[in-house]
Amino acid sequence: MDFPQAAERPPMKFVFPQGYAPNVALGTGNNLAMGFEAGGLYTFRALIRPLRPGRMNWRFFYWNQVDSTWDDGSQSRAGLPGGAFGIAGAWAGVCADADAPVSGARRVRFEGREQRDVEPGGQVYSDPVELNCPEGGYIAFSWCLECAPGTAIPGTPNSQALCFTARGDLSARPTLSGFAPAGGEGWVALPNLWAAERPFQARIGFLGDSITQGCGTRPNFYEHWAARILTQLGQTFGGWNLGLGFGRAQDAARGESWLSKAAALDHVCVCLGVNDILQGRTAQALWADLCAIRAGLHRANPGLRLTQFTIPPFDLEGGHLEIWRQVNGGLRDLARKGEIELFDIAQVLARPHPNGHLAAFGPHPDGAGGAAVCRSFMDWLTSTSKNKEEN
Repeated sequence: MDFPQAAERPPMKFVFPQGYAPNVALGTGNNLAMGFEAGGLYTFRALIRPLRPGRMNWRFFYWNQVDSTWDDGSQSRAGLPGGAFGIAGAWAGVCADADAPVSGARRVRFEGREQRDVEPGGQVYSDPVELNCPEGGYIAFSWCLECAPGTAIPGTPNSQALCFTARGDLSARPTLSGFAPAGGEGWVALPNLWAAERPFQARIGFLGDSITQGCGTRPNFYEHWAARILTQLGQTFGGWNLGLGFGRAQDAARGESWLSKAAALDHVCVCLGVNDILQGRTAQALWADLCAIRAGLHRANPGLRLTQFTIPPFDLEGGHLEIWRQVNGGLRDLARKGEIELFDIAQVLARPHPNGHLAAFGPHPDGAGGAAVCRSFMDWLTSTSKNKEEN
């Protein structure tokens, strides 16, 4: 697939709409650009539970660029712009449960327009749309995208949300008649940010790979650790899951769309390194990437609270395992010196296992692993936040 070049312009950055906070726990970033050889109209729908339900205005944002590299980079790579496409129509509503039709639907407009062209590398924010989501319900977002033959559009196959696709424009249809389930591995193009105008103390988020995004857990169960943590914090804090399958520290260190989103938060937790090791990055190069990420985030947002995670365990052996130990040891040394704030996720997930590997809950932690990390992180967050207040 040939990717277009973004138009020459100063580097773009992400900015939250004033008064809005990310309000869902699932990741909807861009790690795989899908090519549409036939072109035409395609509708994508997702149902995601809000962190905080109720009546409020919502805004949706999409950046037409790949955030993180997919696998070995042969299909799509970080920083590549998607092709030009048009938003033919978009609607948002609510569902009382996963099987209910969409109700209270409102047309989503972009700068007052029902249709909107999106250029390679471009950003698009929706206008506010008021939705009233009941407790335990879902926000339902649907849009129809129109693309020329051969266009590649960035999205993800691993959002963990209930996702559906259809040919033609079915964005206004209240039922799923004519839609096919995307499934746990089904690729979809969705807004990267689902933000609500609501009270919040701060915006917190997680910048990570598939372990953060929730791969290995059951779609629509919100049982991976990032979703569990954001759900617990969601009444008070806005939360953004910036996890993406195959995500690399090397990609975030580039300082492009992925890092820009993280830098807009008030508190960001960085959990990267597994895929860098698996793709052959040396310990020295990975260490430099992690340092570049922290420097880039602080440069873009000097007031940002930044928590570094150790690299989670995976089924690593030989030299890969040695790199994992070396880098995590270095991070723990920095934390002991007070140079970084560290949450040791590896200590929670790395335990002796009968298969000889360290990933006690599987290389992609299951729901039990998600619960273990959530408990440990919440205890750690309470303790460190109390210490910061006292000092």
